[in-house]
Amino acid sequence: MHFFLHITVLTYVLLLTVSVFSFKPNTWPTTRIRITKLLSSTNKNNNNNNELILLESLLSSSSSSLGSSSSIDEAVRKLEEEGKSQINKADDENIDGCWQLLYTSTPTNSQSPIQKAFTTSDLFNIYQVVKINDIEKPIISNIVVYKDFGRLRVTALAATNGNNNNKIVPRVGDGNILGFYPFGKSSNTPPSDITDRINFQFDEACFEFNGKELSIPYPVPFKLLNDESKGFIDVTYISKNLRIARGNKGTTFILKKVADNSSLFTKIATLPTAELKKGIKELPKLRIAVILPAQLGVRRDYDELATSLGNYYDKVYVTPIDSVLQDWIGGLLPSFLSLDYLNGVLNPMKTLKFYNEKVDTVVKQIINENKDCEISLVGHRYSLTITQSLTYLLAYLLAYFIVLGGGSDGITCLSTWIESPSSTSRS
Repeated sequence: MHFFLHITVLTYVLLLTVSVFSFKPNTWPTTRIRITKLLSSTNKNNNNNNELILLESLLSSSSSSLGSSSSIDEAVRKLEEEGKSQINKADDENIDGCWQLLYTSTPTNSQSPIQKAFTTSDLFNIYQVVKINDIEKPIISNIVVYKDFGRLRVTALAATNGNNNNKIVPRVGDGNILGFYPFGKSSNTPPSDITDRINFQFDEACFEFNGKELSIPYPVPFKLLNDESKGFIDVTYISKNLRIARGNKGTTFILKKVADNSSLFTKIATLPTAELKKGIKELPKLRIAVILPAQLGVRRDYDELATSLGNYYDKVYVTPIDSVLQDWIGGLLPSFLSLDYLNGVLNPMKTLKFYNEKVDTVVKQIINENKDCEISLVGHRYSLTITQSLTYLLAYLLAYFIVLGGGSDGITCLSTWIESPSSTSRS
């Protein structure tokens, strides 16, 4: 009974999928949660201020019942201005991959009640999987993932100025059939830049189920629809994080690039049909190693070890201690000047506070960047105690001040020696 109920639900989803997912942000209140997660994951490695402004505008709009999109429109306009200087956007190196739909806008409020019902539900995640750089058969697949049950996949053959192996003849009509527009009115205006356009022709649509051999093709005779099975997308801005595109029916799309294995939903969206039929219930946890530098060790000392550990872990991070002078000496010196040191009762948590804060920083980074993971702390030590380390550091300081006569020259020489990558005394 549950299986047939799920099929019924997915059947309704097709109505919004074939129409290329036209919905308005003010009817998607649950967007706030999704945008918040995507915004946090984008902020860390994003130096484009206009992209961040757009994401903030989407977040603000999704939490507002007024549905004002002026800030979004302005942010889109600024990014599209940047996009004018980009070349070959349809064949850009970042175009291939899995893109999650964040927002669409349409010229008119043409959304049906069914579309509203499904686009306002957290049960569904909408993706576009792009394989333009597939030389033999470039495709674009619009995919709706329904919980962990399965997906509706609508795949279109694609063609760009740089790859038209599918021999697609671009759409020429505007959708007029005997004075009516049953599939909506379409533009057939030539692009301002031919290298921005992706022409497509719908090829197949089917329901595919997680862990079940059953696959149900949707009986739409795309090849008999001629022009009505065709369309185009003009890429107006693209980066490694975001893509803005405009469709042949006047729709503006904003999509965020996501990793294939970033969630169970993206895994279901991107798996080949044969693998999806085998079933996937949850993603295996990422195994992540964090290297803890030993006394006087810095991040660059562990490049070789990090590479080696990469054979056993999915990701390897090194605690961000980059300077012996600034991190180690600067961090340990306050304890060296304390009574606890003279009395031999140093408190490791207090003495190594600077070190623990660095470890906290990298662990927080890992948690933000990886949804579900297991973290292993990899550490070792030299034959030095904290007290011995402080004593040796003091000896280094005194020796260089004596030999060089002290002053700024002594500090400069000491700093150069300590920070030199060629120094092997710490390795």
